Amino acid sequence: MPSQSRRPASAPGFTIVEMLVVVAVIVALMGLLLAGLQSAQRTSRRTKAASDIRQVGQAWMQYASTYGDACMPGYLDDGVQAAWKVKFKDKSGDRVPAAYARTYPYRLLPYLDHSPDILFGYLEATDDFAYTVKNADGAQNDAGMDVASSQPAFGYNAFYLGGWWTTQGSGADGVPTLTFGNGSWTSSDGTPVRGRIVATKVGGVSQPDQVICFTSSIFREPGFYKDESEERAIGAAWVVPARLGETEIWRPSVGEAIGVQLGGGALVGEIFGQPLADLAGSTIPAAAGSLLEVLSPQAVPLRRFGSACVAAHVDGNVNFLSIGDLQDMRRWMNPALSGQGNPNSFSHTDE
Repeated sequence: MPSQSRRPASAPGFTIVEMLVVVAVIVALMGLLLAGLQSAQRTSRRTKAASDIRQVGQAWMQYASTYGDACMPGYLDDGVQAAWKVKFKDKSGDRVPAAYARTYPYRLLPYLDHSPDILFGYLEATDDFAYTVKNADGAQNDAGMDVASSQPAFGYNAFYLGGWWTTQGSGADGVPTLTFGNGSWTSSDGTPVRGRIVATKVGGVSQPDQVICFTSSIFREPGFYKDESEERAIGAAWVVPARLGETEIWRPSVGEAIGVQLGGGALVGEIFGQPLADLAGSTIPAAAGSLLEVLSPQAVPLRRFGSACVAAHVDGNVNFLSIGDLQDMRRWMNPALSGQGNPNSFSHTDE
Protein backbone atom coordinates (compact mmCIF):
# COMPACT_ATOMS: atom_id res chain seq x y z
CA MET A 1 0.00 0.00 0.00
CA PRO A 2 1.60 3.26 -1.05
CA SER A 3 2.59 5.51 1.76
CA GLN A 4 0.70 8.81 2.18
CA SER A 5 2.50 12.07 2.73
CA ARG A 6 1.72 13.23 6.20
CA ARG A 7 2.60 16.38 8.05
CA PRO A 8 5.03 15.62 10.82
CA ALA A 9 3.34 15.74 14.18
CA SER A 10 5.95 18.17 15.33
CA ALA A 11 5.26 20.74 12.55
CA PRO A 12 4.02 24.02 14.07
CA GLY A 13 0.58 25.63 13.17
CA PHE A 14 -0.28 29.33 13.16
CA THR A 15 1.05 31.17 16.14
CA ILE A 16 -1.13 33.62 18.08
CA VAL A 17 0.93 36.50 16.73
CA GLU A 18 0.35 35.38 13.14
CA MET A 19 -3.38 35.07 13.76
CA LEU A 20 -3.51 38.54 15.28
CA VAL A 21 -1.70 39.94 12.26
CA VAL A 22 -4.18 38.29 9.88
CA VAL A 23 -7.14 39.59 11.90
CA ALA A 24 -5.63 43.09 11.95
CA VAL A 25 -5.19 43.02 8.17
CA ILE A 26 -8.79 41.89 7.68
CA VAL A 27 -10.07 44.62 10.01
CA ALA A 28 -8.02 47.24 8.14
CA LEU A 29 -9.36 46.07 4.78
CA MET A 30 -12.92 46.11 6.09
CA GLY A 31 -12.37 49.64 7.40
CA LEU A 32 -11.16 50.78 3.98
CA LEU A 33 -14.11 49.10 2.30
CA LEU A 34 -16.58 50.68 4.74
CA ALA A 35 -15.02 54.12 4.28
CA GLY A 36 -15.32 53.71 0.52
CA LEU A 37 -18.97 52.70 0.79
CA GLN A 38 -19.73 55.62 3.10
CA SER A 39 -18.00 58.02 0.71
CA ALA A 40 -20.00 56.64 -2.23
CA GLN A 41 -23.24 56.94 -0.27
CA ARG A 42 -22.39 60.51 0.73
CA THR A 43 -21.64 61.39 -2.90
CA SER A 44 -24.96 59.87 -3.91
CA ARG A 45 -26.85 61.93 -1.32
CA ARG A 46 -25.01 65.07 -2.40
CA THR A 47 -25.98 64.37 -6.01
CA LYS A 48 -29.59 63.83 -4.97
CA ALA A 49 -29.62 67.14 -3.08
CA ALA A 50 -28.42 68.92 -6.23
CA SER A 51 -31.14 67.20 -8.25
CA ASP A 52 -33.80 68.06 -5.68
CA ILE A 53 -32.91 71.75 -5.47
CA ARG A 54 -32.85 71.93 -9.27
CA GLN A 55 -36.44 70.66 -9.33
CA VAL A 56 -37.39 73.21 -6.67
CA GLY A 57 -35.87 75.97 -8.81
CA GLN A 58 -37.81 74.74 -11.85
CA ALA A 59 -41.03 74.68 -9.82
CA TRP A 60 -40.31 78.26 -8.76
CA MET A 61 -40.04 79.27 -12.42
CA GLN A 62 -43.33 77.48 -13.19
CA TYR A 63 -44.97 79.45 -10.38
CA ALA A 64 -43.65 82.68 -11.94
CA SER A 65 -44.97 81.65 -15.37
CA THR A 66 -48.39 81.04 -13.85
CA TYR A 67 -48.49 84.46 -12.19
CA GLY A 68 -47.22 86.75 -14.91
CA ASP A 69 -43.47 86.52 -14.14
CA ALA A 70 -44.05 87.36 -10.46
CA CYS A 71 -41.48 86.07 -7.98
CA MET A 72 -43.13 83.80 -5.44
CA PRO A 73 -43.65 85.74 -2.17
CA GLY A 74 -41.27 84.66 0.55
CA TYR A 75 -43.60 85.25 3.49
CA LEU A 76 -47.28 86.17 3.81
CA ASP A 77 -48.65 86.71 7.29
CA ASP A 78 -52.28 85.84 8.05
CA GLY A 79 -53.51 89.39 7.48
CA VAL A 80 -51.84 89.63 4.05
CA GLN A 81 -53.36 86.30 3.01
CA ALA A 82 -56.79 87.59 4.01
CA ALA A 83 -56.31 90.96 2.28
CA TRP A 84 -55.12 89.31 -0.94
CA LYS A 85 -57.78 86.61 -0.68
CA VAL A 86 -55.25 83.87 -1.38
CA LYS A 87 -55.90 80.25 -0.45
CA PHE A 88 -53.55 77.30 -0.60
CA LYS A 89 -54.50 73.64 -0.70
CA ASP A 90 -52.83 70.31 0.02
CA LYS A 91 -52.78 67.36 -2.39
CA SER A 92 -56.23 66.26 -1.15
CA GLY A 93 -57.75 69.64 -1.96
CA ASP A 94 -58.17 70.70 1.66
CA ARG A 95 -57.41 74.32 2.45
CA VAL A 96 -54.20 74.89 4.37
CA PRO A 97 -54.75 77.07 7.48
CA ALA A 98 -53.15 80.50 7.13
CA ALA A 99 -50.69 79.81 9.96
CA TYR A 100 -49.07 77.05 7.87
CA ALA A 101 -49.18 78.93 4.56
CA ARG A 102 -46.98 81.84 5.61
CA THR A 103 -43.83 80.31 4.13
CA TYR A 104 -43.29 78.88 0.65
CA PRO A 105 -43.68 75.03 0.75
CA TYR A 106 -47.45 74.81 0.31
CA ARG A 107 -47.24 77.38 -2.50
CA LEU A 108 -44.65 75.32 -4.37
CA LEU A 109 -45.72 71.73 -3.69
CA PRO A 110 -48.41 71.76 -6.44
CA TYR A 111 -45.61 72.50 -8.93
CA LEU A 112 -43.64 69.55 -7.54
CA ASP A 113 -46.53 67.13 -8.11
CA HIS A 114 -46.98 67.10 -4.34
CA SER A 115 -43.86 64.92 -4.04
CA PRO A 116 -42.68 65.30 -0.44
CA ASP A 117 -39.36 63.53 -1.05
CA ILE A 118 -37.98 66.53 -2.95
CA LEU A 119 -38.37 68.92 -0.02
CA PHE A 120 -38.36 66.53 2.92
CA GLY A 121 -36.37 63.50 1.78
CA TYR A 122 -33.45 64.50 4.02
CA LEU A 123 -35.77 63.65 6.94
CA GLU A 124 -36.11 60.16 5.42
CA ALA A 125 -39.65 61.06 4.43
CA THR A 126 -41.49 58.82 1.98
CA ASP A 127 -44.47 59.28 -0.30
CA ASP A 128 -46.58 58.64 2.77
CA PHE A 129 -45.23 61.73 4.51
CA ALA A 130 -48.24 63.17 6.32
CA TYR A 131 -48.19 66.84 5.35
CA THR A 132 -51.91 66.77 4.53
CA VAL A 133 -54.32 69.06 6.37
CA LYS A 134 -56.22 66.10 7.84
CA ASN A 135 -55.12 62.79 9.31
CA ALA A 136 -56.73 59.53 8.25
CA ASP A 137 -59.23 59.92 11.09
CA GLY A 138 -60.26 63.36 9.84
CA ALA A 139 -58.56 65.33 12.64
CA GLN A 140 -56.45 68.35 11.69
CA ASN A 141 -52.83 67.30 11.15
CA ASP A 142 -51.02 70.17 12.88
CA ALA A 143 -47.79 68.21 13.40
CA GLY A 144 -47.49 67.31 9.72
CA MET A 145 -48.35 70.81 8.51
CA ASP A 146 -45.86 72.33 10.93
CA VAL A 147 -43.04 70.17 9.55
CA ALA A 148 -44.06 70.88 5.97
CA SER A 149 -44.22 74.65 6.42
CA SER A 150 -41.09 75.09 8.53
CA GLN A 151 -38.61 72.30 7.77
CA PRO A 152 -37.96 71.95 4.02
CA ALA A 153 -34.43 71.02 2.99
CA PHE A 154 -33.93 74.33 1.20
CA GLY A 155 -34.45 77.91 2.34
CA TYR A 156 -35.83 80.56 0.00
CA ASN A 157 -34.19 83.96 -0.52
CA ALA A 158 -37.44 85.28 0.90
CA PHE A 159 -36.54 88.87 1.77
CA TYR A 160 -35.04 89.81 -1.61
CA LEU A 161 -37.03 87.65 -4.05
CA GLY A 162 -40.80 88.03 -3.88
CA GLY A 163 -40.52 89.72 -0.52
CA TRP A 164 -41.44 89.37 3.13
CA TRP A 165 -45.00 90.69 3.49
CA THR A 166 -46.56 91.61 6.83
CA THR A 167 -49.68 93.51 7.88
CA GLN A 168 -49.29 97.02 9.24
CA GLY A 169 -52.30 97.98 11.31
CA SER A 170 -55.11 95.74 12.48
CA GLY A 171 -58.50 94.54 11.30
CA ALA A 172 -59.96 96.26 8.27
CA ASP A 173 -57.25 98.93 8.53
CA GLY A 174 -54.43 96.43 8.07
CA VAL A 175 -52.25 97.17 5.05
CA PRO A 176 -49.98 94.58 3.37
CA THR A 177 -46.46 95.96 3.62
CA LEU A 178 -43.29 94.84 1.90
CA THR A 179 -40.30 94.63 4.22
CA PHE A 180 -37.53 96.92 2.84
CA GLY A 181 -40.02 98.25 0.30
CA ASN A 182 -39.00 101.85 1.05
CA GLY A 183 -35.42 101.19 2.09
CA SER A 184 -32.65 103.38 0.68
CA TRP A 185 -29.14 102.69 -0.52
CA THR A 186 -26.34 104.42 -2.38
CA SER A 187 -25.41 103.63 -5.97
CA SER A 188 -21.80 103.28 -7.11
CA ASP A 189 -21.75 106.89 -8.34
CA GLY A 190 -22.92 108.18 -4.97
CA THR A 191 -26.55 108.76 -5.95
CA PRO A 192 -29.09 108.05 -3.18
CA VAL A 193 -31.70 105.51 -4.26
CA ARG A 194 -34.97 104.63 -2.53
CA GLY A 195 -36.69 101.29 -3.09
CA ARG A 196 -35.85 98.78 -5.85
CA ILE A 197 -34.36 96.50 -3.20
CA VAL A 198 -36.72 93.53 -3.52
CA ALA A 199 -37.13 91.83 -6.90
CA THR A 200 -40.83 91.11 -7.41
CA LYS A 201 -40.49 90.03 -11.06
CA VAL A 202 -38.15 87.32 -12.35
CA GLY A 203 -37.30 89.55 -15.30
CA GLY A 204 -36.25 92.25 -12.85
CA VAL A 205 -33.31 90.22 -11.49
CA SER A 206 -30.20 91.82 -12.98
CA GLN A 207 -27.89 88.78 -12.96
CA PRO A 208 -30.07 85.65 -12.76
CA ASP A 209 -27.06 83.35 -13.11
CA GLN A 210 -25.56 84.80 -9.92
CA VAL A 211 -28.53 85.60 -7.66
CA ILE A 212 -29.49 82.77 -5.31
CA CYS A 213 -33.05 81.53 -5.28
CA PHE A 214 -32.73 78.60 -2.83
CA THR A 215 -29.95 77.14 -0.71
CA SER A 216 -29.73 74.73 2.20
CA SER A 217 -30.49 76.55 5.45
CA ILE A 218 -31.04 76.16 9.18
CA PHE A 219 -32.32 78.43 11.96
CA ARG A 220 -29.51 79.34 14.34
CA GLU A 221 -29.21 81.20 17.62
CA PRO A 222 -26.13 83.45 18.11
CA GLY A 223 -22.92 81.48 18.48
CA PHE A 224 -20.14 79.74 16.57
CA TYR A 225 -20.80 76.68 14.43
CA LYS A 226 -18.42 74.23 12.81
CA ASP A 227 -18.60 73.17 9.18
CA GLU A 228 -21.77 71.14 8.93
CA SER A 229 -21.75 67.43 8.23
CA GLU A 230 -25.09 66.68 9.90
CA GLU A 231 -27.09 65.68 6.88
CA ARG A 232 -30.26 65.31 8.94
CA ALA A 233 -30.02 68.77 10.55
CA ILE A 234 -33.46 70.44 10.53
CA GLY A 235 -33.85 72.84 7.63
CA ALA A 236 -35.59 76.22 7.49
CA ALA A 237 -38.09 77.63 4.98
CA TRP A 238 -36.10 80.79 4.29
CA VAL A 239 -32.47 81.88 4.36
CA VAL A 240 -30.81 85.27 4.73
CA PRO A 241 -27.50 86.73 3.53
CA ALA A 242 -24.71 87.90 5.79
CA ARG A 243 -26.47 91.27 6.13
CA LEU A 244 -30.17 91.89 6.34
CA GLY A 245 -30.77 95.60 5.84
CA GLU A 246 -28.38 97.34 8.23
CA THR A 247 -27.99 94.33 10.53
CA GLU A 248 -25.08 91.90 10.26
CA ILE A 249 -26.55 88.41 10.67
CA TRP A 250 -23.61 86.04 10.19
CA ARG A 251 -20.01 85.95 9.03
CA PRO A 252 -17.26 83.40 8.39
CA SER A 253 -14.90 83.08 11.34
CA VAL A 254 -11.25 84.05 10.93
CA GLY A 255 -8.11 83.63 12.98
CA GLU A 256 -6.48 80.73 14.78
CA ALA A 257 -8.59 80.79 17.91
CA ILE A 258 -12.11 81.71 18.83
CA GLY A 259 -13.07 82.96 22.28
CA VAL A 260 -9.52 83.22 23.67
CA GLN A 261 -9.67 83.50 27.46
CA LEU A 262 -13.39 84.03 27.58
CA GLY A 263 -14.61 85.99 30.54
CA GLY A 264 -17.39 84.83 32.82
CA GLY A 265 -20.71 86.30 33.76
CA ALA A 266 -23.04 87.40 31.00
CA LEU A 267 -21.73 85.26 28.16
CA VAL A 268 -24.46 84.08 25.80
CA GLY A 269 -24.60 81.81 22.78
CA GLU A 270 -22.98 78.50 22.01
CA ILE A 271 -19.88 77.08 20.37
CA PHE A 272 -19.76 73.47 19.23
CA GLY A 273 -23.06 72.99 21.06
CA GLN A 274 -21.70 74.10 24.46
CA PRO A 275 -22.93 77.25 26.24
CA LEU A 276 -20.22 79.93 26.21
CA ALA A 277 -20.81 80.52 29.91
CA ASP A 278 -19.52 76.98 30.56
CA LEU A 279 -16.27 77.74 28.75
CA ALA A 280 -15.18 80.79 30.75
CA GLY A 281 -11.42 81.13 30.84
CA SER A 282 -10.94 78.68 27.98
CA THR A 283 -9.07 78.99 24.69
CA ILE A 284 -10.95 77.35 21.85
CA PRO A 285 -8.75 76.56 18.82
CA ALA A 286 -10.25 76.47 15.35
CA ALA A 287 -8.85 76.44 11.85
CA ALA A 288 -9.30 79.76 10.06
CA GLY A 289 -12.54 79.90 8.14
CA SER A 290 -13.87 76.64 9.56
CA LEU A 291 -16.61 78.28 11.62
CA LEU A 292 -19.73 80.29 10.96
CA GLU A 293 -20.42 82.99 13.51
CA VAL A 294 -24.12 83.81 13.88
CA LEU A 295 -24.70 87.26 15.36
CA SER A 296 -28.51 87.47 15.26
CA PRO A 297 -31.04 84.64 15.49
CA GLN A 298 -32.03 83.87 11.91
CA ALA A 299 -32.19 81.22 9.21
CA VAL A 300 -28.64 81.04 7.82
CA PRO A 301 -26.86 78.94 5.18
CA LEU A 302 -26.32 75.30 6.15
CA ARG A 303 -23.29 73.31 5.04
CA ARG A 304 -25.15 70.02 5.01
CA PHE A 305 -22.47 68.26 2.96
CA GLY A 306 -19.04 69.25 4.25
CA SER A 307 -17.88 72.82 3.66
CA ALA A 308 -20.29 73.89 0.90
CA CYS A 309 -23.96 74.71 0.49
CA VAL A 310 -25.97 73.48 -2.48
CA ALA A 311 -27.63 76.45 -4.20
CA ALA A 312 -30.07 77.04 -7.05
CA HIS A 313 -29.97 80.35 -8.91
CA VAL A 314 -32.69 82.35 -10.61
CA ASP A 315 -31.67 81.13 -14.07
CA GLY A 316 -31.88 77.50 -12.91
CA ASN A 317 -28.18 76.65 -12.60
CA VAL A 318 -27.15 74.67 -9.51
CA ASN A 319 -23.77 74.51 -7.80
CA PHE A 320 -22.10 74.23 -4.41
CA LEU A 321 -20.98 77.48 -2.77
CA SER A 322 -18.70 78.13 0.17
CA ILE A 323 -19.62 80.42 3.04
CA GLY A 324 -17.16 82.93 1.59
CA ASP A 325 -19.05 82.86 -1.72
CA LEU A 326 -22.35 83.37 0.09
CA GLN A 327 -21.01 86.38 1.98
CA ASP A 328 -21.05 88.33 -1.31
CA MET A 329 -24.28 90.34 -1.21
CA ARG A 330 -24.39 90.38 -5.03
CA ARG A 331 -25.56 86.78 -4.81
CA TRP A 332 -28.70 87.86 -2.97
CA MET A 333 -30.00 91.19 -4.29
CA ASN A 334 -29.92 93.64 -7.20
CA PRO A 335 -28.70 96.77 -5.36
CA ALA A 336 -25.44 95.11 -4.31
CA LEU A 337 -24.62 94.70 -8.01
CA SER A 338 -24.61 98.45 -8.55
CA GLY A 339 -24.26 99.75 -5.02
CA GLN A 340 -21.40 101.64 -3.47
CA GLY A 341 -18.61 99.96 -1.52
CA ASN A 342 -17.45 96.43 -0.82
CA PRO A 343 -20.17 93.97 -1.91
CA ASN A 344 -19.42 91.84 1.17
CA SER A 345 -20.48 94.70 3.43
CA PHE A 346 -23.21 96.27 1.28
CA SER A 347 -26.22 97.40 3.31
CA HIS A 348 -29.40 99.43 2.95
CA THR A 349 -31.78 101.10 5.40
CA ASP A 350 -34.64 99.13 6.89
CA GLU A 351 -37.39 101.63 6.09
